[in-house]
Amino acid sequence: MLKFLTSAADSAGWPESERDVLLVGRSNVGKSTFINKLYAQKAAYVGKTPGKTRLLNFFDAGDYLLVDAPGYGYAKRTADEQLAYRDMMNEYLTEREALRLVILLVDARHKPSADDLQMMDYLRQAHLPVKVIATKADKLKNSEIRPAIRQICNCLQIPENALTLSDPRKNELYLQIREEILQALRIA
Repeated sequence: MLKFLTSAADSAGWPESERDVLLVGRSNVGKSTFINKLYAQKAAYVGKTPGKTRLLNFFDAGDYLLVDAPGYGYAKRTADEQLAYRDMMNEYLTEREALRLVILLVDARHKPSADDLQMMDYLRQAHLPVKVIATKADKLKNSEIRPAIRQICNCLQIPENALTLSDPRKNELYLQIREEILQALRIA
């Protein structure tokens, strides 16, 4: 059972934790929908317009805290809001000792954006373990799946077996992803 704990803009508001799993991705990639499917409950608000999440949202997932980051690349943010987002993320990524895994969500229907590539580069340079999951795979035709996988993996420079496709019609897939998260936390 996933339980919302708090939202925070900086370290003063972070709850104590031994293990965090951070969820990142561009606005409108489907982070809230992914969270709700992953834990089979409506824990995260799914808005009709992108860009609603402005703070780090902390959820208790039992063995770890799931941290939902605001989506990046949202065009309607002011320069001050974009700077505040960058500062908040930089503080979390560099100072949160409990951070054990980052899940990068990308849209299966599109080539990873410049922001996705920048995030992946940042995570690599910070030596953070990353799991890449492509959302919205259910919107692809069967003939489009292999080319989409190849495109995403080539852009992000990851092996094809390192990419997981997320399909809300397949509940067993989310059980597998939860097990992969726990396995990654045991190794970290």
